[in-house]
Amino acid sequence: EAAPGYYERTKQDIIEKFFDSQPKAAVKRYEDAFVTLPSVTEPYAPGQLKTEVLTDGLNALNYYRWLAGLTEVSLDEAYSQEAQYGAVVLAATEQFAHEPENTIGMPDDFFSRGYAVTSTSNLSMTQGGFYSDLLASDIPGYFDDVFNVDPMSVGHRLSLMQRRTNAVSFAHANNGSSYYGVTNLNYAPSVVCNYQDYYSWPAPGYFPSESIDRSARWSISLNGPQIPQNGDVVVTITNLATNQAEVRRLSDGTVSVQSYYDKALVFAAPGDTTQQQYGVNDRYSVTVTGLLDAQDEPMTISYTTHFFSITDELAPRIEAIPGSGAAVDAEAGLLTGIQPGTGVGRLAELVRSDGEGYCAVLDENGQQIQSGNLVTGQRVCLILDGSIVRELAVILYGDVNADGVINATDLLTLKMHVIGTGLITDPHLLEACDVNHDGALNSTDSLVLSQASISLTRISQTRETEEK
Repeated sequence: EAAPGYYERTKQDIIEKFFDSQPKAAVKRYEDAFVTLPSVTEPYAPGQLKTEVLTDGLNALNYYRWLAGLTEVSLDEAYSQEAQYGAVVLAATEQFAHEPENTIGMPDDFFSRGYAVTSTSNLSMTQGGFYSDLLASDIPGYFDDVFNVDPMSVGHRLSLMQRRTNAVSFAHANNGSSYYGVTNLNYAPSVVCNYQDYYSWPAPGYFPSESIDRSARWSISLNGPQIPQNGDVVVTITNLATNQAEVRRLSDGTVSVQSYYDKALVFAAPGDTTQQQYGVNDRYSVTVTGLLDAQDEPMTISYTTHFFSITDELAPRIEAIPGSGAAVDAEAGLLTGIQPGTGVGRLAELVRSDGEGYCAVLDENGQQIQSGNLVTGQRVCLILDGSIVRELAVILYGDVNADGVINATDLLTLKMHVIGTGLITDPHLLEACDVNHDGALNSTDSLVLSQASISLTRISQTRETEEK
């Protein structure tokens, strides 16, 4: 389910936009980023960033705004020059603060110009090594906002997701041990754009998992819907794979309201936020109730976010070799179409990489299996540069005990499952039980398997929905 307008985007649209936004300036040393270097000691000087470096920051911000469904902004080079005063003030005073103090006797005029910038901008500080994409690398951190003092606040994100704006400025300075960045999005109340009822992060439709930290709070910026003075706003997030729903409420503090020109609902991400990244095909529906429309009538916001990985999309895939009889179901992660008695050594006759890398059968310890027959549940992996980039599970229909042979033992195992005396829980073995490919496990499967076990019939090893 996609929201109107901006969210009718394909994975390929997002991948192309991502690569278009990557830094292009040739910056190998910090000084390469500047026309003139800033000075953080007397005599103080703001310095000037190169246009191509500023443009890299602009492109990164516009990619994130595009993901959120917002219009792009332009670069304000004049205010970027002014913003350099703010970056120098932070680096010179060694203060990472919106309201720094003049502890070093900096000339009042210089300090005042810098203070006016820091008090109204997003700020970043990086210690340690130099990053060649020094402006672009700040944007993901602002949108994640996981290091905010207030764990329920995403003010940096909301400031960059504001609707009434048309220009951005950047600045940078370092003091030898820390790098200080400034990002300032102007407020332009006369700008008329961004008409949708809401803008969420992560956004509806396809969304790249690389663009959000797993622990980052979710937010919905409201453009029209109103929060009633008396009443509760309820956010329900449902994992569409497990149908597990999590509820957040304004009344119990699990939903907070923040204002940055527009009001926004902020709430914790669903599921296990200690995981490194959202799953390749994680899908969540979001429903918000308790809001009012412009006529003070109840209204509901509802959308679905479908995570995917740009890295995963670009990685080579396992494909079936034409004429081999093998069938690959990439979404389900299954390799079927294999006849009983097919040796592991014949894997190269069945599947291959559609790009770089090679396919191999690995055991649970990651060691390659080089002998014996293919059996249900075995891992066929695509290996690239020593790492597993794709994995399929072998399904041999009728081989319900994973020994590679279809016989009376499999029939007994299936019958015990059907009558409930010996339930099978392994998903690959359950798939192997569905010998008539109707999606149900019952006595019909037992009948087919009984005939196959005495060679009266052959079990089709390819589901009708699959393509060879």
